[in-house]
Amino acid sequence: MKWLVMFVFTLVPFMAVYGSQAEELKFSKFEYYNGKNPFFSSFDTKISFKSENKVFTMSLNNVRVNTKFGYTFPHANILATCGLQQNAPWFAPEVDFTFWRISTIHWGGWMFGETAKPKMEIPRFFFALNAIYFSVKPVTLSYTLLHFFENKPDHIPGISFSQPINRNFVWSIGSDYSTKDASPMFNIGMKFTP
Repeated sequence: MKWLVMFVFTLVPFMAVYGSQAEELKFSKFEYYNGKNPFFSSFDTKISFKSENKVFTMSLNNVRVNTKFGYTFPHANILATCGLQQNAPWFAPEVDFTFWRISTIHWGGWMFGETAKPKMEIPRFFFALNAIYFSVKPVTLSYTLLHFFENKPDHIPGISFSQPINRNFVWSIGSDYSTKDASPMFNIGMKFTP
């Protein structure tokens, strides 16, 4: 089992290095968010690099770090993801689609052990996330179906507002609602693109 863990955790960085040899990945954006939404709680940072048809992203916060590498197409992205969640390794494929003002994310993963209790064993279901977004700038409406481990799925509607500050910076504010916990989630963020 140890070889499988090592294989998964060398696969994504290897793909990124191998892919960058064919065409250079260039810095494309830096994002910082604080608050809570279906993707993060507390602070979250993300740095992305992109070429004509490849993308590499690294995200981190106080309990999670992950990398994504994949290929971009006119209306889709196909990505491989791996990371650590409270010291437990995980991996997940991701497929994103975009058409007109609608975009979707389909992302599901498996973990070796449990959060804060990693084990070298057959990976178990970690999460499934399916989200749909409808954007009419500057407003985006969203719906996320999120499922962690054996917990009850969470249906999360949301709304966000984004506004450019200048050519390089965009700030955003958002609110989502966890139907499982019957509680709102608020977040604010900033995105820099060169």
